[in-house]
This record gives sequence, C-alpha cells and structure tokens, in this order.
Amino acid sequence: MAVILVGALIIGLTLGLLGSGGAAITVPVLVSLVRHHATQSIAESLAIVGLISIAAAFPYAKSN
Repeated sequence: MAVILVGALIIGLTLGLLGSGGAAITVPVLVSLVRHHATQSIAESLAIVGLISIAAAFPYAKSN
C-alpha cells in the first residue's frame, strides 16, 4: 500500500509541476513500482486519466 501511495505522490507532484502528461507518467509508475504488466498498466492508466477528466469536466461545464 505504501508503494502505491508513493507512486500516486510522484504522479501528483509531477503533474502539478508540468501540468500534463498523466498517462505518460502513470504507466511507468504502475509497471516499476506496483509491478503490473505493461498491457494492464496501459489500460489502468487510460481508466484513471479518463475518470479524472470526466470528473474535471463537470465543474467546467457548470461554470459556462
């Protein structure tokens, strides 16, 4: 569990500094830290980034 939290922290800090590239950062973290297979990591990354994008779209849609 600690490894997953460290990975999430790395991804969050990197996204905060760079502003984009979530999938490009998530896949290597899932492969190297969590030890998931590359194919599984790509699918998980797409799901993670997709859900975050959908969640972020709602406040944006309400503001317009």
